[in-house]
Amino acid sequence: MITNCAIKESALEILIVEDDASQRKTLSEIIFQEGFKVTACAMAEEALDYLRAGKIDVAIVDLRLPDLEENALLDKLSAFAADIPIVLNTGYASLRTASNAVNIGAFAYIEKRSDPSELIGHVHRAIGTRLKRRVEELESAVTARTSELIKANELLRNEITERKQAEKSLEKLAAFLENIIQQNPTSLWISDRHGMLIKANQACLDLFEVKDCKEVGLYNILRDSIIQQQGFMPLVENVFKKGEIARFEIDYNLSEIRHVEVDDSSQRILEVVVAPIKDSTGKVTNAIVQHKDITALRKAEGNLRQRESELAHIARVASMGEMVAIIAHEVNQPLHAISSYSDGACLRLKSGNADTAALVEAMEHITVEAHRASETIRRLRRLLRRHQPTRLTMSVNQAIRDAVSLIKRESLERKVQICLELAEDLPPIHADPIQIEQVILNLVRNAFDAMADIQDHEKRITILTCLRSDDSVEVAVHDTGVGYEPENEEKLFDAFFTSKSNGMGMGLAICRFLIESHSGKIWVETGKPRGAIFRFTLPVSLPGEVHA
Repeated sequence: MITNCAIKESALEILIVEDDASQRKTLSEIIFQEGFKVTACAMAEEALDYLRAGKIDVAIVDLRLPDLEENALLDKLSAFAADIPIVLNTGYASLRTASNAVNIGAFAYIEKRSDPSELIGHVHRAIGTRLKRRVEELESAVTARTSELIKANELLRNEITERKQAEKSLEKLAAFLENIIQQNPTSLWISDRHGMLIKANQACLDLFEVKDCKEVGLYNILRDSIIQQQGFMPLVENVFKKGEIARFEIDYNLSEIRHVEVDDSSQRILEVVVAPIKDSTGKVTNAIVQHKDITALRKAEGNLRQRESELAHIARVASMGEMVAIIAHEVNQPLHAISSYSDGACLRLKSGNADTAALVEAMEHITVEAHRASETIRRLRRLLRRHQPTRLTMSVNQAIRDAVSLIKRESLERKVQICLELAEDLPPIHADPIQIEQVILNLVRNAFDAMADIQDHEKRITILTCLRSDDSVEVAVHDTGVGYEPENEEKLFDAFFTSKSNGMGMGLAICRFLIESHSGKIWVETGKPRGAIFRFTLPVSLPGEVHA
């Protein structure tokens, strides 16, 4: 049972452990009169609970308690002696007991028969020791905390310094980036996800002929020229959604947008690139829109295509010049047949013994041979005629057959066998039939030249077609000639590069131009077991395109 006596307000608490109620009361009153807070109990385990709570400043403990043997009590008290002064008060003093008290680190050891003032003296000394220990602990804690605060303050000062330096660096970087944007010759402006103008550089102001990006007129121009263009906003939304760059071209007329009279140069073509601006988490917050006036570039490209088309026409004429004798022979055969059939018919009519069936047969032969000569001349005229390139939906296999028919006589003269391995049911392509025939003629005549000096094996050209997995049609021209030097592979399609002593170096260059202008690709590979294979691809026709 724990008994508490009346106490005064005090910061120091004394624990009295005494099983004798009379002595416990007397000690409690004496200690209370000294101005201390008193807690008293009769049992060892209760006393140990108070000590474990950590609120006791000094403990006065009787060694003979009913619930715990002396040695066991001393052993348990030793766990607290280092922190709490323990005064052992016993009525059975002995040398062994005193020695045990010293061993556990007890503050004092007295007999109950001693003068109470001796106990009070020990208590005051214990309190002094306790207070001194508290002061030392507090000073040590204050010193440690002060050291921590000094270090924290130093770290804070360093952090503030670093932050200020970082802010200055960011300010410099922002100024540097702003200068880059403003000095960039390419027109740039920053947009939110709704296409609203946030900022524009000087090149943008110059391009749209406004003085200040704060002008409402600039947004109106951007809105009318770009933002309202079909497909712009879905592209911007995709930039914000996927963080991918979008590219497209637009045509616009500055006079229509600004509602003022300007010269013809106001008609422009812009290349527009929309790129994401991301924050530190990777989220797209804005988009930067770059537009470059490519009017002059597109005009120059158009002029270049015109010149290359004219050059291709010159090359066709030059090629036909080399074939004129063979073509003349090709046309001469049906003309000779027509002459023979007409002479025979005339002789029969003059003799008066004309057989109607025989005359009809002769006239039919004359018609067939006339058509044959007409078709040969038609194909030649179509190939030689200068024309504007016209894209039609056509059969690549038929273009190959038409081209081969023009060059068939030359292949016989050169003793070259032409084999066609054309895939059936190929989808149509969208191309200019004359230009595709010219590519095939150029590649076949290039193969003729590659086999000109071959004596020890068969001269053969195999033309193959197939449908590729990327929905394009592939044409391959494989010859059994001398092939090409590997170091020249990258140069074969360059203009004016030739390995022939009398060549102009334009045939393959024209082939590349014509194929690439059709969004196709052309390349060369080493043939097996010999020769070279020239391959090119063309995209298949889209639904609704005009048929040849």
